[in-house]
Amino acid sequence: MPQVTLTIGNKTYRLSCAEGEEPRIHALASHFAARVDEIGERFPRMPSDQLFLMAALIVTDELFEAREELQGTLKQIARLGNALNDKSGARGPSGSEMAQIVKDASARLNTLGNEKPAPPKSGSLAAGGAKPGEAAGGD
Repeated sequence: MPQVTLTIGNKTYRLSCAEGEEPRIHALASHFAARVDEIGERFPRMPSDQLFLMAALIVTDELFEAREELQGTLKQIARLGNALNDKSGARGPSGSEMAQIVKDASARLNTLGNEKPAPPKSGSLAAGGAKPGEAAGGD
């Protein structure tokens, strides 16, 4: 099983992973490490465990925001699809309203698309990631 070596917050960690997951794990760790470094610069005396906790909360917040944006986009797309498929004669959105829905959905997708994505998963990160006892602490 391949192993990756990651440096986060001036500590080095070795993790086992599934074959082919190395680039994705490095990209994910790089994103997380950037958050740790940002917080560490603002609060240089903060203990590393608190830096990691704050960084984890920030990354989780980013995830929640992305999910909310995606949900809003999907709702708008569904509304547009329902309007286009409405055969009951009920008034759906006007042409300008549909154009605005598409514009808003596009803006949301562009917002999500501006984030640098991690390389695609080649397998199950959760299934192939580090198991308890396999992660070595700081060197």
